Amino acid sequence: MRYFKRFKGEDEVMEITKEQARNTLDGYWNGLDEIFENDKSFRLYTPYSEVWTMTEDGAVTMAGFYGTSGN
Repeated sequence: MRYFKRFKGEDEVMEITKEQARNTLDGYWNGLDEIFENDKSFRLYTPYSEVWTMTEDGAVTMAGFYGTSGN
């Protein structure tokens, strides 16, 4: 699983580590333990940034959808 982040109002997308993704979302979303322990795909946001995953086969959660996948 690969993790990506973009700050609100910016175009630059950064690849980040799983730990950085977790730290960015911590305090804004419930259920992070389940998401990260089970390697669920997601697209989530904070007031400052958007964080999403890309699976090994290149699948990315649809832009505009926020939440987790059913896997």
